[in-house]
Amino acid sequence: MPDPARRNPDVHRAVLDAAWSLTAEGGWQAVSVDAIAARAGVGKRTVYRWWPAGKAAVVLEAFLDRARARPAPAAGAGLTELLRAHARHFVDLYS
Repeated sequence: MPDPARRNPDVHRAVLDAAWSLTAEGGWQAVSVDAIAARAGVGKRTVYRWWPAGKAAVVLEAFLDRARARPAPAAGAGLTELLRAHARHFVDLYS
């Protein structure tokens, strides 16, 4: 497996964003390595080189990437606002 540190961060982000948006727009059946590569503007070989298991690995990493993202509450927000931001993030992620 290629060294993740050698990935171009912009290409990596483009592939994850492409996988996420394809899944959100059309469900699992809309996702393919060809579609991910086309949407991200990369070659199919790039996707397979970084995610040899194919579309499932890319979609899973895209999901985990978004799950790890921290919500952005307003500056100076209290505990209630922080919890609301986390709840909104949870709902957005799973809907």
